[in-house]
Amino acid sequence: LYRSILSGWLSFVQQDQTYSYALLIPPVAIALAFLKIQGVGWKQFLADTKGAPIGYLLIAAGCLLLLLGREALLLFVMRFSFLVVLAGVLLASLGWRNLKRLAFPVCLLLFAIPLPATVYLPLSARLQLVSSTLAGHGLDLLSVPALRQGNIIVLPNASLEVAQACSGIHSLFALTATATLAAYLLVEGRRLAQTLIVLSAIPISIIFNALRIIVT
Repeated sequence: LYRSILSGWLSFVQQDQTYSYALLIPPVAIALAFLKIQGVGWKQFLADTKGAPIGYLLIAAGCLLLLLGREALLLFVMRFSFLVVLAGVLLASLGWRNLKRLAFPVCLLLFAIPLPATVYLPLSARLQLVSSTLAGHGLDLLSVPALRQGNIIVLPNASLEVAQACSGIHSLFALTATATLAAYLLVEGRRLAQTLIVLSAIPISIIFNALRIIVT
């Protein structure tokens, strides 16, 4: 059912540098699921395997999303429907308790789905402006003569454009996925600490991107 969609996703993330990290997400999710089952114990895991019929409704909902995504030509919806169907299959075959244990590996796969252009482009443009502004302020602090005009930093002998590729959106996605994984592995069960670790990826990626522009 998802052969063409998954092959298309693979080709896309191999070509788009923004989502090149997404190639690592599925094997990491599988490894986390395996470690979780090992932690519980295979015997206990199998003992808790009691399929829930409501999982078939979730599968049907995922298939409906797939049809809607195909009709509307929305790749994000079609790819997201794969996760819904996957969760439905796990629920129907393994039951609620085991699905809860595997919830994080399944949710981690969200980071492998490229955002729709209606979200990606405005976000990238906003990050371009933020990075340009911070870089301009940084150059002022270093007493480097520079004038910022939108996303262009005018220097005495050249003009530096903060293009979309330099917006920092690449590192933002990769760092957020890494921070989410770190929060799960390092401070499991401490919700506040996990939230702070994940949110820290946003200012870190923005500040380091501004520093990169300043150095350039």
